[in-house]
Amino acid sequence: MKTADRNGVIALPILILLGFLIAWAGSQNGTLIFGIPVFALSVGLVFLIQWLAFIPAYLLQTEKFF
Repeated sequence: MKTADRNGVIALPILILLGFLIAWAGSQNGTLIFGIPVFALSVGLVFLIQWLAFIPAYLLQTEKFF
């Protein structure tokens, strides 16, 4: 395994956890929509959009989608 690949495998769960913690912290006493804090919903939507853009960019090895 290449060093860059290994670093990516290590960093991915850390970044997801960091995003979850930021969403949780920012959602304290916030507005709810359907029982979900708006801030957490926004963070989740941002992660979803980034991953949806990443998949074709990675498969085609291009940055045209960004």
